[in-house]
Amino acid sequence: MPECNDLSALFVYYRLPPSSVPDWPVRVAAVHRRLCGQWQGLHCRLMQRRDESRADGSSTWMEVFEHPAGLHAELQQSVIDALEELDDWRSGELHVERFTDVATDIST
Repeated sequence: MPECNDLSALFVYYRLPPSSVPDWPVRVAAVHRRLCGQWQGLHCRLMQRRDESRADGSSTWMEVFEHPAGLHAELQQSVIDALEELDDWRSGELHVERFTDVATDIST
């Protein structure tokens, strides 16, 4: 596996028109299954913003991608490429955020 640049999580958010919402979890699950088969250890989540009221009825969704060994550039690109296959179902573009774990010294 290529060297990781300490990236621990990839957050991708976007808007969906109301017409895409009913089938969206099934479509995304298929993409997640494919990615997890391609990248052993990859963990994917799908989330929907709550308490959102938009005039056009669209909703905000987010996908989170994490891997125990980190997310190297090739894996990140594979995720983005897979998500772009569903562009016709979304309204607007993908917004990608990259986060790294920060060590904290928390005593309990």
